[in-house]
Amino acid sequence: MNKIFALIMAVMASMSANAAHVTMTTPAVGGGESYLFSSQSHNVFKNFVKAEAVQQYRETLGLVTPEENDGEELIYLGLHQNNDFLPSNGLQNTVEVNLNNLNPDNGSGQAGTTGDVSLVLSAAESLSWDVSVDDNIDLNSIFIFSTNDQALTINNQAVDLSSNDVVFQDINIEVSPVAVCGYALPDDGEGCHTDRILGFNRVFDDQNGDEQETNAIFANYLGDLTDLAVTSFNGSYIVDSFDIDIDSSATVVPLPGSLVLYGSAVVALTLRRRKLQ
Repeated sequence: MNKIFALIMAVMASMSANAAHVTMTTPAVGGGESYLFSSQSHNVFKNFVKAEAVQQYRETLGLVTPEENDGEELIYLGLHQNNDFLPSNGLQNTVEVNLNNLNPDNGSGQAGTTGDVSLVLSAAESLSWDVSVDDNIDLNSIFIFSTNDQALTINNQAVDLSSNDVVFQDINIEVSPVAVCGYALPDDGEGCHTDRILGFNRVFDDQNGDEQETNAIFANYLGDLTDLAVTSFNGSYIVDSFDIDIDSSATVVPLPGSLVLYGSAVVALTLRRRKLQ
């Protein structure tokens, strides 16, 4: 019984793990969590998920677990600008996004197909997003938020963003009609509003003791584009590249109801037997 119980718990745990891991190139040194830029301190948010948000802020901050997205991961990538940003360069300011398939060989010389993945791309300044996608990555959608014009290439092919809703190589691409950006949790500053993109509102007392709200209008601009919610938040004021390693051996899959019920029954039976001993 103990072995069966451990096996069920291991299966349930593996099905609830995040399948993608993000690393970022920022001015932070040695994997640091913050850095100074123009005499201001900026935080680095890597693989920030719901459990961590609740633990740190006691709020969900608009994040969900992949199970709540029917197993799909929606990975948020945000920045204000890249390290070499020049306003005169316009859309020549580039940020790289690399989606790497780490699945084992499927027998045909390629990595096995990943689970469902979508992206949120958010920037304050005008940037060109250079997205590279490995074979057999199931990239469903890209949602773009910015206060300035953005450009997008996928595997070296330019995507026409003149329309707010585009389908490119079976990837649904939507550009928010609202000028908004976000690169930090819970608050950005610098004219960006993560809370309005993710649909959360924080209430706090200001220096005079008066109650203030960060999103009193309860905007949820991501929710205006999709029913998906963010499962992993990644961002900082300055980012040059995002690397997303995807290993579907840990892809979240909604548990069959029978397995959940059986697992619960085993837990209850185990606890009952222990009480009787």
